[in-house]
Amino acid sequence: MPQLINPPAGWLVNANNDPLGVTRDNNPVNQVRPGGGLLYLAYSFNAGMRAQRINARLRELLATGDQRASFEEMQAVQGDVILRDAQVLKPYLVAAFDRAPASAAAELIALAADPHVEGAIARLRAWDGSTPTHSVEASIYALWRSRLIARVIDAPLGALPKPGEQDSVAALRHLLDNFAAAGGVGASGIDFFAAPGIAAAADRRDYALLASLRSGLELLAAMFGGSTNQDDYRWGALQRVALNHALGGPFSIAPIPTDGGFQTVDPASFNVRATAPQDFVYSFGAAHRSVYELGADANRAASIWAGGTSGDPLSPGYRQFLGRWLANQSTPLLLGKEEVKRGGAEAQRYAPMPH
Repeated sequence: MPQLINPPAGWLVNANNDPLGVTRDNNPVNQVRPGGGLLYLAYSFNAGMRAQRINARLRELLATGDQRASFEEMQAVQGDVILRDAQVLKPYLVAAFDRAPASAAAELIALAADPHVEGAIARLRAWDGSTPTHSVEASIYALWRSRLIARVIDAPLGALPKPGEQDSVAALRHLLDNFAAAGGVGASGIDFFAAPGIAAAADRRDYALLASLRSGLELLAAMFGGSTNQDDYRWGALQRVALNHALGGPFSIAPIPTDGGFQTVDPASFNVRATAPQDFVYSFGAAHRSVYELGADANRAASIWAGGTSGDPLSPGYRQFLGRWLANQSTPLLLGKEEVKRGGAEAQRYAPMPH
């Protein structure tokens, strides 16, 4: 297993990622061991999008001010909801739109002239990948990515099994990053950007990118009652978290609008092939957020978890911390007996009854 003593960077990041970063370039088999042989760890690691984002945030924090990451800054890092894959894939879409007017393909020119496509590109062009509940760009991007996967990955594979969510996004990036070197087709020889009637490979790629955007906008219009006003496409109407009780039904908390998305640092992943509002509801997220600071004189800790301390919907502790959890706020943790006393907490002691 990989080992590291006193990391040169001064910190360690763990977000279910490949600890050596051999998959960070989206190719898990292009590195060798110092003594020869393939350097391969496992296939099960996350793609590293969350770890990359955490590393980027830490570098920013340590490059400014006192060159330290404060307690509050680490809490903000935990609550980061920037889409790393959007920062990688979005530029390909914008570039396709910018190239379209000079294309020889009439279909591509028509797509770029579509006012709905043009309006969506204008929004995405300046978007930084953030996903607050009021974001329109997050909704547009999510449906574009969904339709692009359907067109570029799923359709060419036909009846073959489809790759999982992470692998699908990784495949999109691989195809786009290596498009020119591969001559416009995948390593298998399959033309994943097939577009009958369009001769140039680059135009077929750009057509797939822009046609997927138009398909995504059509789906959004259907989801929002037929509205073509993009101002209506608020992310919180789609992206919601479900807090499901083990007994289900009336014990559960109905889906709540939230920020975040696929592989954000604050986990909020849903089905990247989503085509309906219910597909965006997720039940896997940060069940527990904690930050700890160890000091020479005193220690500090704060934590928050979804819901509350009771599984009884009639208990005041059922939703006790839900608002704080949604807002990435926390509650201080009392670390010792003296802190508990000073905090005015009540201690209850339970003794077994004698037989």
